[in-house]
Amino acid sequence: MGIVGGVLGPRKRRFERVLLDAAQDFETFLRVVLRIKPVRHEKEWLRVCQDLGDNPKGGQKTILEAPPGSGKSTIAIGLLSWLVGRYPNSHLGLISYADKVAWERSLAVRKLIESDRFYRAVFPGVLPDRSSWGTATLRVKRPNLGDPHPTLRAGGARSSIVSYRLDGLVFDDPHDPKNSPTIELRDAVYRNYESALSTRLVEGAFQLVVGTRWADDDLIGRLRKLGGWEVIT
Repeated sequence: MGIVGGVLGPRKRRFERVLLDAAQDFETFLRVVLRIKPVRHEKEWLRVCQDLGDNPKGGQKTILEAPPGSGKSTIAIGLLSWLVGRYPNSHLGLISYADKVAWERSLAVRKLIESDRFYRAVFPGVLPDRSSWGTATLRVKRPNLGDPHPTLRAGGARSSIVSYRLDGLVFDDPHDPKNSPTIELRDAVYRNYESALSTRLVEGAFQLVVGTRWADDDLIGRLRKLGGWEVIT
């Protein structure tokens, strides 16, 4: 018996409404699927994420600055899994400061989609495509069988996403103490963003950079100087 089938009468109807709300409302999704209650400093983050869900081809460019331990990665993982559920035909990128870290966060998205009973109740039609279900790339089942682009591609800040088309790109901590102490390392991260990542974005693709500041000229600092980004600190 499924989750909804195990709830009776008025409780069942209320729960069904909550599941419907979770598919459309990001805060409800976090509460139902990730079982977390957002705190006050995350309210503006929720607004940004909700806008991405409601207007995924709006070309939004947003930076969320916050210190370690503030819940940034949880929000990023929740957002990506929610967007996959709402738009299973989309192509998303997840970048972190190292390949292994990005793959670990991609794995968290993958586990929600394939195993979490509440995710399955909110998005019952979103199913893994086992022919491409790894940590660096994963694909959910979709009508266009000839679509070569994965649903989610994950990699480090100095890796490339060659030939992959992206409808949205999420940076979850592009820097850490190891790739930020010298200008050469910071240059490498920015050059890779400029030449190998931003060039894969389709028209109307969104960009969300979530991170801790490590230097005035880190990736966030350079993007801020370019202008055109909403910054929430």
